[in-house]
Amino acid sequence: INKSGTYSIQALIEVMESREEEIALERMLTPILPQLCGNEHGHHIILKLIIVLPEAKRTYINNFILKNLPNISCNKFGHLCIMKFMTSNTKLTLRVEFITQITQNFLCLIQNPFGCTIFLFLIEKYGIRYKSIIFTELLKNMSYFATESNISLSQIEQILFYLNKYDK
Repeated sequence: INKSGTYSIQALIEVMESREEEIALERMLTPILPQLCGNEHGHHIILKLIIVLPEAKRTYINNFILKNLPNISCNKFGHLCIMKFMTSNTKLTLRVEFITQITQNFLCLIQNPFGCTIFLFLIEKYGIRYKSIIFTELLKNMSYFATESNISLSQIEQILFYLNKYDK
């Protein structure tokens, strides 16, 4: 997880040629995925894997991200992996599972500045398509927001601003 080590791993990822190399890398990285996602240098390995490997060859990363979405999203470096995951997956089943996880963990994510960034990115990247889900969750939890002092109103205002930008 140091700068030199992550550069070396990223270089290896770029030159992988065989399925055996991919399997060996998967075996080495799977146990340390949580550590990589939360590290300022390590998260670059996750980003590189998402960029380089076709969707079908990174199911272990996709599954890890979906299973650990709240923890990864609320992390300074992990949320960058989530945003790359969102833009790099085309399988409808992954998107449906992602939206399900977002909805189930809405309050956890909205209360965290990095988690909140995921909503802003969704709205900015996909515009109107996901706004109804986010707006519905905001409305459903409005009384909670009004009574909880740890909720950042500026984060909610920012999300409402983005929603308004795409659909008045």
